[in-house]
Amino acid sequence: MPYDILSAIRFDSVFKPQPVHVDDRARVLLACLEVGQQIPPHVEDKQGYFYMLEGSGTFLAAEGPVAVKAGQLVTAKAGSQRGFRAETERLVVLVLAVLPPAA
Repeated sequence: MPYDILSAIRFDSVFKPQPVHVDDRARVLLACLEVGQQIPPHVEDKQGYFYMLEGSGTFLAAEGPVAVKAGQLVTAKAGSQRGFRAETERLVVLVLAVLPPAA
């Protein structure tokens, strides 16, 4: 099933992740951050893949902040801290969260 990701980009005064696809193994979300908005650092039990579609910002890793920009991919292991902040321009991130295998 194809998804038109670029047409789904929406910014709001309050950040809300936009689901693109959700099933029992993974979640694909679109995170559109206005300047000054952030996804606070948090720990997830999912493997995370974050592709920067547009703009630039900061990836908030446990090891410290990392500058990111359009065209880059960031990965985060399950159980690790992750977050994002848009500081000087809007940031659009395509998020793939892979759920742990069922026991």
